Amino acid sequence: MSYFDIQQAFDHGKFIIVFYDTFQGVGNQSLIYSIDEQQISFCDHFDVMTKNEFEQQRQADGICRQVVVVEHA
Repeated sequence: MSYFDIQQAFDHGKFIIVFYDTFQGVGNQSLIYSIDEQQISFCDHFDVMTKNEFEQQRQADGICRQVVVVEHA
């Protein structure tokens, strides 16, 4: 999924879990807390990443670009 697709799903009320590399070089998966056209933040830590930083961290070696979309009632 592209950043735009992730944002659209989040805006439609879906829970989104993304896989990415942290700035410390550690693979991570997190539930999105907030996302807009410019930045993204996560529920397990509130460090904000810019859109470009997030896209770069998703492309790190060894990181699958998986996105889990959870529908809820």
